[in-house]
Amino acid sequence: MSTYSFSKPSSFNTTEGGNSFNALCETAIKEFLDDPETQKLADNPFVRYVTCRKEQIEKGKDEEHDDPIEQTQQCIREVEQRWTGSKAHHLRERINPFIESITTLTKSCESLLQPAPFGVAIAVSGFRIVLELATKAHGAVEEILSVLEEVPPLLDCYKMTAMSQQNSPQISKAIKKSYKNILQFWAYSAKVLSKSYTRVTLSSAMRPFKQEIQTFREKFREDSKQVSQLLIASG
Repeated sequence: MSTYSFSKPSSFNTTEGGNSFNALCETAIKEFLDDPETQKLADNPFVRYVTCRKEQIEKGKDEEHDDPIEQTQQCIREVEQRWTGSKAHHLRERINPFIESITTLTKSCESLLQPAPFGVAIAVSGFRIVLELATKAHGAVEEILSVLEEVPPLLDCYKMTAMSQQNSPQISKAIKKSYKNILQFWAYSAKVLSKSYTRVTLSSAMRPFKQEIQTFREKFREDSKQVSQLLIASG
């Protein structure tokens, strides 16, 4: 399995006017972490992970060399070992489009002789964290997978943005907004799924969780449509 070179700048360069795909991701991550609602989630597994990685990069001490895509693949393999037969096959079938889109986006950035955006690593690591949590909360995996189906079209739009090196403020704004929605989804899911539940309390928690899941699905669809239309219009 080949590894990918994820960007490790000495600091987060989020100055105004940074419209490269990498800069948009980093700005979105900074705004996400600075959001008062995010700061209330200090114990959230996903928020802790993003905060730690950002701090490591800012200090120039980011020593993580593991490929986040391979880490996620390993997580999937471990889940498959616990499951059997058609259930395991169904899991892989649902996840593969997401992994393939992430991998394609990474390779597109590498073809431009630039490291893959830090935001790509965060996006795929967010899924890994949430998948690990969801497998412990019976009944939650299917809900997470249902949203995951909406993400590949967004990643395809990100790839087009990275390849075109566009400077449109409208596209930049739409990309940043859509990426922040992905971050917020991972954070929300990690918040719900990291709690301890009994069989009864889990059932009660899943009802509002499923409703919120549908809201995120609609957001991702709308984001994908908006970014795609802007890219076509700018072509």
